[in-house]
Amino acid sequence: MGNKYWPDQLSPKDFRGPQGIMCVGNGHTICSAVPLSEAETKEGVGPYAEMRTEIGIWDGDLRMRVKFDYSIIESERKAFQETGTLLPPLYLKSMTVCREARGKWPKNSIADEVMVSEADLIESEVLFGIPGAQGGLYDPPPVGSDEQAEQYMLMDLEGGGTVLFPYLINQDLNAFNGFGWVTSLDWSPGAQRYQLDRKVKGGKDILGLRTLELSEVRSADAETYRPRDGGVDMRQ
Repeated sequence: MGNKYWPDQLSPKDFRGPQGIMCVGNGHTICSAVPLSEAETKEGVGPYAEMRTEIGIWDGDLRMRVKFDYSIIESERKAFQETGTLLPPLYLKSMTVCREARGKWPKNSIADEVMVSEADLIESEVLFGIPGAQGGLYDPPPVGSDEQAEQYMLMDLEGGGTVLFPYLINQDLNAFNGFGWVTSLDWSPGAQRYQLDRKVKGGKDILGLRTLELSEVRSADAETYRPRDGGVDMRQ
């Protein structure tokens, strides 16, 4: 929990694609990385020894954030330093789900907390209710080849959320022909359903955003308007 996911002090210039930090509508993403070698790494370009990313969606006074902590394996770092051939990939160390309510601790009826109002019950259901977005991810993003797709996990979260993320990220430029990576969060906190896709480049450019895409639809109409294109990028 003590690891940093953002610069010491954010400024307007930090909200740029190369920095991996951006806001769009009701969604945001932030990122921080530790270079594999301080001497050889340019700003915003890997390879990296550690990388921490976060994606989040807010609606009204409620917010759900998911934090991912990646790092290389020391034995693979040493092998790279000795041979200089294969860049060590980043492995997922931990994932943290943050459920928040503005100005207070959110109540969780599952934990037998006393619900004092109807608003408390609704809040508890939105943040801690039935796991998983209805019908799965609203708009599954492209994840590359079948081989690359095997490096992803899909997980249902309490509160009607679903998250898609890579548990292994290659830093080699030639891996999967340079196809990038995506992390998606789908959440329906109320009348609206949101899906946020953090799409990054491949190889040494995994810190920089390719796009940050937010889909928004009325929860009641989500199944009617669900994309059925097999997973494509938004038009820019």
